[in-house]
Amino acid sequence: MVSIQAMVERVFRDDIPSQVKAIEQHSSYRAGHGLFGRQMAVAAAKTMPGHRWWTAFGSGTPELQLVATRVLAQTVSASACERNWSTFDFVQTKKRNRLSSNKI
Repeated sequence: MVSIQAMVERVFRDDIPSQVKAIEQHSSYRAGHGLFGRQMAVAAAKTMPGHRWWTAFGSGTPELQLVATRVLAQTVSASACERNWSTFDFVQTKKRNRLSSNKI
């Protein structure tokens, strides 16, 4: 799992001041300061999709908003795992598991 610091460094490659702002904004987000602490934002976080929530409530933290929307825009796929599992299925079969060490 990638840390918030690594994601901030990726989004703001050579912009150290923006990296620092994003990390400061993340601590405000975690503490629930500003818009993040409002009951409406907390309730909306439970029902709204992430990208829409950040558009609605993240305007006070533009650097963190950019990082969050980039992370949420990534596509999710299990195809790499499926490929690994299908390869493993060829190696680990019921017939092969029954073979004794002499036959293998």
